[in-house]
Amino acid sequence: MLRGTAQNPDVFFQAREAQNRFYDVCPEVVERTMQKFGELTGRRYGLFEYVGDPAADRVIVLMGSGAETVHEAVDAHDGARREGRRAEGAAVSAVRAGRVPRPRCRRASAASPCWIGRRSPGAPGDPLYLDVMTALGEAQAEGVSPFAVPPRVVAGRYGLSSKEFTPAMVKAIFDNLAKDKPKHHFTIGIVDDVTHTSLPWDPSFRTEAADVSASVFYGLGADGTVGANKNSIKIIGQETELYAQGYFVYDSKKSGAITISHLRSSKTADPLGLSRRPARASSPATSSSSWTRSTSSNTPRRARRFC
Repeated sequence: MLRGTAQNPDVFFQAREAQNRFYDVCPEVVERTMQKFGELTGRRYGLFEYVGDPAADRVIVLMGSGAETVHEAVDAHDGARREGRRAEGAAVSAVRAGRVPRPRCRRASAASPCWIGRRSPGAPGDPLYLDVMTALGEAQAEGVSPFAVPPRVVAGRYGLSSKEFTPAMVKAIFDNLAKDKPKHHFTIGIVDDVTHTSLPWDPSFRTEAADVSASVFYGLGADGTVGANKNSIKIIGQETELYAQGYFVYDSKKSGAITISHLRSSKTADPLGLSRRPARASSPATSSSSWTRSTSSNTPRRARRFC
């Protein structure tokens, strides 16, 4: 039994600093563990994953599932650029970052001029943004920075409380970065008519394949809409040649509140993966006619057959 865990001034400072050695080895331990995980499962992850043109002049650094959406937008942009379907010549890319102690960040994020994430109210910047700025600043001060001129770093916020984050919004971020004076500490996915931090985006921007069919069903909690749609997407995936995806949104008020079911299907699976859910749907439906609206489709992030 452990008793008396409080530490007094005679040892607390020393004990706190003694913990540094565990944080210092954390990146290497995580990498070794992820290598073992990859050998067992075939799914491989790194502390930092770079996607896009190696010579990109606009880079987004972020953490979490939003990286999949950025990945899709980067692929669409660079693919169109290579095929000559896009006027602008600048290449773009993305870095999915795992937040790790700063010595590793200094080496890995030195080529990351732009960043999006989340910030606490009143803070000078978000944690990952501060990590990037510190890494770049320390590298410059120590004379190990690869940049003759420090890159411009722009911070932004997205996705709070699962707010929608689509490839169209990613395009708006890259467009903002292309400006001579990009908006700093911006927000995307909302219309901020109070502090005016938000970026506008074009909802007509699409990255989906031509054969993708998407539907949105609106219902009320406990009315059976979600259960019926789960059965529908399973039947499509199991009994047809289509690849299918279902994503379901539940309101926090539970029974009687709004539910939204996103269903998508395609004849082919995209090996690169597609976005989490559609910005709009080609076939909206609802358990109440008052919720019906007409929209168009966006691609699924990961097309697969459900079992």
